[in-house]
Amino acid sequence: MNAQLSEIQLMRTGEGLTWPEGTTAATSGANEQKSEGAEQLIDGTVDTKCYWGGAAAPVTITLPEPISFDGYRWYTANDSMETRNPVSWRLEASMDGVTWTLVDEQIDRATVTTIKTLAYTYCVADDMDVAINAL
Repeated sequence: MNAQLSEIQLMRTGEGLTWPEGTTAATSGANEQKSEGAEQLIDGTVDTKCYWGGAAAPVTITLPEPISFDGYRWYTANDSMETRNPVSWRLEASMDGVTWTLVDEQIDRATVTTIKTLAYTYCVADDMDVAINAL
């Protein structure tokens, strides 16, 4: 399985949140090239992407401080739309990196075939506070 995204964003009252300074993103499944690594998911632009080759691995986004959110959205990347855009995913949150809470799960969604565009926006529980979340 191969997958790619250009950007992930948490939301509050319908507005996209800026990742706090010091936020990091990592995954064991990302392309080794820095230009396609997990950090590209939180760099604020749809002109970069994170690409996973082979088996799917979770992306862990670590925040330096808790933030509240009530939704999230993600954007497609720049190529191979029909074979690389996720159609199923889970969003989990944690305050300690040990105990995880399922925030949202989507299974067998329609494939988005437009490049560098908003793919999905979802609302979740109000006032969800996270220090660490895996996407």
